[in-house]
Amino acid sequence: KPIILTSDIDVSFIGYFTQGMAKEAIMFVSRQIAERSKVGMSAFKEKANNETYSISSVKKTNGLVGVVITDTEYPLRVCVEVNKIILREYEDKYNLKWEDDKYASDHCLENTEALKATLKKYANPEEADDIMKIKDNLNETKKIMHESLNSLYEKEESLQELAKQSSDLSYW
Repeated sequence: KPIILTSDIDVSFIGYFTQGMAKEAIMFVSRQIAERSKVGMSAFKEKANNETYSISSVKKTNGLVGVVITDTEYPLRVCVEVNKIILREYEDKYNLKWEDDKYASDHCLENTEALKATLKKYANPEEADDIMKIKDNLNETKKIMHESLNSLYEKEESLQELAKQSSDLSYW
């Protein structure tokens, strides 16, 4: 049975009286995914209670598994990248300490502040994904180019109108 070293679950968007059950369900699903994960990465969308969620699992060769569950608005590729970043931070900080017997119970690593800080930093998908940053820059550049072209067409129409008026004046 996988041990959940630490977690950060935001269910504030769910009704207060059902938040506890929602957390338990997320923990159960996370544990099941971690248990069934093979070394490497997987990402998929899953539907539950008429809601679709993006789920990423990354399992390292040392047995450490990260599971990230988000709504579908968060891009799946970015979900995997954030998961890899979080696992890298844990590996750097704990250097295989989770393999010791003293870490054999759930939530034994009290590193929720670091996890929360990382999740907050990457709440905006563009922060975690260079490809999304490039796409956003390209879209912004494309928008500016369209605006410039539209302005150029308007100026060309004005110049044509002026040229027409000046040719009318030259007859006098």
